[in-house]
Amino acid sequence: KRAFLNGRIDLVCAEAVAYLISARSQKALTMAAAQLEGGLTRAVDRTRLSLMELLALLEAEIDFSDDDLDTTPPEELRAIARRAQEEIDRLLDTFAQARMFREGFVVVLAGRPNVGKSSLLNAFLGQERAIVTEVPGTTRDVIEELVEMDSLPVRLVDTAGIAEPGGPVDREGIRRALVAAGTADLVLWVIDGHEGLTPDDLAAREEIRGYPRVAVVNKVDLSLALDPGRAAGLLGEEEVHFVSATEGTGLVKLREAIRESALGGAPQQEVADYAVNVRHHQELLAARDALGSAMKGLAESAGPELLALDVRDAIGALERVLGLSVSGDVLDMIFSRFCVGK
Repeated sequence: KRAFLNGRIDLVCAEAVAYLISARSQKALTMAAAQLEGGLTRAVDRTRLSLMELLALLEAEIDFSDDDLDTTPPEELRAIARRAQEEIDRLLDTFAQARMFREGFVVVLAGRPNVGKSSLLNAFLGQERAIVTEVPGTTRDVIEELVEMDSLPVRLVDTAGIAEPGGPVDREGIRRALVAAGTADLVLWVIDGHEGLTPDDLAAREEIRGYPRVAVVNKVDLSLALDPGRAAGLLGEEEVHFVSATEGTGLVKLREAIRESALGGAPQQEVADYAVNVRHHQELLAARDALGSAMKGLAESAGPELLALDVRDAIGALERVLGLSVSGDVLDMIFSRFCVGK
């Protein structure tokens, strides 16, 4: 904080220190390092300087409106504004990925009791994290663990089996399972391939309908009651994975499917290095809105005084990203997240 207040680093770089410390994956570490080295600062500042150029042209028209001087053609003003808007949009597009790499992609294991959800969690982790028994309903609460899948931090969430509750504890476990599924980035609907599709499986599917999900048929090491060739149609799912949590069969492809869902198939090298956070995102949205208003004004031949107001608002939002103009409350909130130890 002293380095920031003394002008040695900007606010974006100061935030990068916290991300560097708390990085949960190699990619999150790389993104934090790039931010600390000024990658995001340079991108934001380039856009700010472009808008300052635009503002200077508008103010020149205001100051010399009574003189017979050539004004800047509207097409040139629009071109500067358009380039700035494209850069802001590019930064905004990195927000979802940056957040995912910092906080983790949330994958919830859901389904009826005793289909092997806890075994699947243990298989992904490579350790006995969840209790596994022959008795249905062993898991009563939500169990969450972080695992890295090809530099992607994934928060795996094991949940209680979704079925007709036998008592208040079961009811609460199911409620928590459904809450977890509702906040998940991806739900793995787990089915017991040895027993086949049951009414409880269909009831569980109804509870998670509308959520992004893939079907996972577990226990393929046993005799299958589900025909793999007809499974997709029978389950009503576009994507079905056949796995064995006990033997590891099919887990590599399931990991690939999780990564595909998280990144949309983007190769690792194409993932953005900018670590746009919630604060940056809000200010960039404000800058884009103000710039959009200015571009609308340009299209409608609005006066330079009105256009300059919108451009100033956009510049102000970008300056708040960099910490050039930011309130003390915001600074206190940002620096309170740093752990100084005991």
